[in-house]
Amino acid sequence: MKRFALLLVLLLLLTGCAGAPAQESTAPSTTLPAKTEPVTTAPSTAPVTEPATEPATEPPTEPAEPYDTYFATEIPCRIDTSGSWYSLDYETPQAGPDEFAWLVQNFHVRQFNWKAEDLGRPVLTFTGCQEYRLLSENTVAEITNATLSYCVAVSEDRGTLLRLSYTEGVEPVTLYTDPYGRISSPKVYDQCLFFVAGMDETTNGIYRYYLPDGTVDLLVKDLPAAEDGDNIRFQIVSNVTLAWTVMEKPTLQDMEDYWETEFQAFGGKTAHAFFSEVIGKDLPTAADFLATDEPERRHQYEDVLEFLLYQGNDKYSVHYYYENFLTGETLEAYGYVRRLFDDYYYPDGTMRPKEEYSNGMLWWLDSYYQK
Repeated sequence: MKRFALLLVLLLLLTGCAGAPAQESTAPSTTLPAKTEPVTTAPSTAPVTEPATEPATEPPTEPAEPYDTYFATEIPCRIDTSGSWYSLDYETPQAGPDEFAWLVQNFHVRQFNWKAEDLGRPVLTFTGCQEYRLLSENTVAEITNATLSYCVAVSEDRGTLLRLSYTEGVEPVTLYTDPYGRISSPKVYDQCLFFVAGMDETTNGIYRYYLPDGTVDLLVKDLPAAEDGDNIRFQIVSNVTLAWTVMEKPTLQDMEDYWETEFQAFGGKTAHAFFSEVIGKDLPTAADFLATDEPERRHQYEDVLEFLLYQGNDKYSVHYYYENFLTGETLEAYGYVRRLFDDYYYPDGTMRPKEEYSNGMLWWLDSYYQK
């Protein structure tokens, strides 16, 4: 009987060992930026009865191509031709079928009863936005989905580009820092992260970050930096090609210079008299006008000044550029802010014909450039 009991105990112990779950791999992801080391925990000298828990890491991914190999071949974005106008389609992977990164906004608080104290914080949302999980306690300025394992965010002061893991317990990783605090418009396509950032006190650039190894390339230089950062926009055409737009808008000094000028568009009144009347209070200076934070009225004044300063002087206020950084091909087009992405003018001065309208914002596909 004692032998039977002993055999039974041994059998139970063996069964328990066989059923123990295997420990998950904690190898660092191959998509970590260059020189980023995995987090480690210092060993304890105290006796333990169980293995120490290792820090959380992102799931491993398939090895990526070396930088030179990857950028030696163009990987064009898919062009969506299903609508009335062609457009680029470069959707980035989400964390899951119904999981994606988002910034908590007033809409979510009203529509889904998200917590108001989380406004501006990055979250991973799921179940049709009915639930979410914080990715960081800090508020951020922008966020974009990047891979199945993480998203990319811009810090609130726009000085740091961050990688936020979807795996709980993984600390944010700094990808890029801008001492001028002008990081904006992060976009991911394939293995590339593109973004705008400051070059110096007065100019910005468009950068490309290779996600697998952290290599950063400055693709477009010497772009004028505006206070609102809305004067530069870009489209990702491929891993080696960009199309970008540079807008010249009337400055505060321009607005001040013409504040007491009469305009036919304002019924023969000065800008001062017209906007003071429609807003309902006296606005002695253009600075006072801008302080009212009336975007529609500001655009109304900008349109009038644009015609006066640019179109009336045979100058363009919008410059469209296209460059393939692998082949060196460059193209240009022109236009006006008030007709942004609607009217395009070719280098010979002719305007895009109606038969090319289906190309939409993909102006470089027009037959003019296919000669």
